Amino acid sequence: MRLFFWISTLVNLTIPGTGFALIGAYRHAVATHCLFVLSVVMVCWSRWIFEPEGWLALLLLFLVLHTVSIYHLLSVMKHRTPGWRWRNIGIALAFVSVVLGAVYYGFMTKDRWLGLHIFYVPSQSMQPTLMPGDFILIDTWAYGNAAPEYGDIAVFTRASRPEYLVKRVSQAPNKTEVATDHYYMTGDNPSHSTDSRQFGTIPRDRLIGPARMVLFALDRQLKPVAGRWLIEL
Repeated sequence: MRLFFWISTLVNLTIPGTGFALIGAYRHAVATHCLFVLSVVMVCWSRWIFEPEGWLALLLLFLVLHTVSIYHLLSVMKHRTPGWRWRNIGIALAFVSVVLGAVYYGFMTKDRWLGLHIFYVPSQSMQPTLMPGDFILIDTWAYGNAAPEYGDIAVFTRASRPEYLVKRVSQAPNKTEVATDHYYMTGDNPSHSTDSRQFGTIPRDRLIGPARMVLFALDRQLKPVAGRWLIEL
């Protein structure tokens, strides 16, 4: 059945492993998806994810895995009777539900198990380094192993307000007392920045991590901004 073949291939490209579940090859379904997850984990844990080359390598790895997966799917289908089976459809739907749930949970907890987070820059306070509309990639493991350094662009929160801010770790002006493990944070665009000049220093446990990269940027019409993608900071 040509329709069955194309649908199995398409769903396998959309959610890796689903095509195998649809034809009843459940172990292949789980193994295929695990390979994709493992590739993401390897690139993130190696911290290569904070370099443009890491993203290109991940894209290439995904292309290879998709190609091998589709080839293997065709090979498995040759040894099985094609056609729609309600049991396989039900298991495939359950597989998709579990995968989507796991992806959602993994994305929401990526700061802990992958050591990264994505933040949106809403204001002009860090111009020209960061522009409004930038989406930046944060290394959430960095400050667990080493102290922040002057010049770091870091995301943090204040005790009095839950919002996230991004500023640069700076040297405090003369006569400004800075307690141990506290940091003076300023914006690169002082005239448009509310920072340590107004709210004082920030304790280390409030620092989320340093910004490593501008992933991409969107303008006010939600269109991609040319030249603002995969920029190391």
